[in-house]
Amino acid sequence: MTSNIIEELLGPKGLEKALSTNNTPNIKAYKSAVTSFQQYLQDSFDPLDSNVESLTRLRSSFVDQLLRKAWLQYFDVSQSHAALVAVGGYGRSELFPGSDIDLMV
Repeated sequence: MTSNIIEELLGPKGLEKALSTNNTPNIKAYKSAVTSFQQYLQDSFDPLDSNVESLTRLRSSFVDQLLRKAWLQYFDVSQSHAALVAVGGYGRSELFPGSDIDLMV
């Protein structure tokens, strides 16, 4: 398992492409990327293989990159003094399926 799935879903052929077209509302584009990633994680889980730690880290990495894209899309970083900080399990890169994504602004 690699993080190539993240580039596939969020990169130029995925979310970036969907956001650049006027045909797809932003929220639907983001939701589609999340749904596809959740399906990837579900398909990748093997109960006989102890890959849980790598899956939780991959999920955290996906959410990091997804939030980074959303933050840059909606906030002018050069004129903002705000920061987005991950806390809790997500802040420790231990984002289990169904976990809340705890953030501080």
